[in-house]
Amino acid sequence: MSVIDKSFLCGACSNQSEAPPLNIRTCHCRRCQKATGSAFYSRVMVLLDSYDQIKLTHSL
Repeated sequence: MSVIDKSFLCGACSNQSEAPPLNIRTCHCRRCQKATGSAFYSRVMVLLDSYDQIKLTHSL
């Protein structure tokens, strides 16, 4: 299986994994809009054991 590189758009946090995501969701409901302060909320679920490395480029 190939390595998947993932990161925040700003580059503050990135990681690598060989496992595919378990679940990907995007929600536009009012509750998620209020919680995030944005038009939608996106998340990706992965197994914690699938992370090869987590790199922080600066503190969040």
